[in-house]
Amino acid sequence: MHRVTRRDLENMIHVTLATMPKSTKRQVRDVLPDQLAAKPFIEKLCDLIDSSSMMVIRTESVGFGASQRPGVWGEDEPSPV
Repeated sequence: MHRVTRRDLENMIHVTLATMPKSTKRQVRDVLPDQLAAKPFIEKLCDLIDSSSMMVIRTESVGFGASQRPGVWGEDEPSPV
């Protein structure tokens, strides 16, 4: 297992927000204030989930070459709990 870097976390959130279906984006825009831009929103979100007392971890990749896939907790790696 390894820690997801702050930059990778921000990039994953940005890509997720950018690739959401239009109907979902509309619902998010209805809830969030207009002045809230994507970058400050993503930074604030990362501040909440990636801090000195909290972090995001992921499993190591399993397999080789084209058959590589993310590992599964409890199967490929022990549970972090």
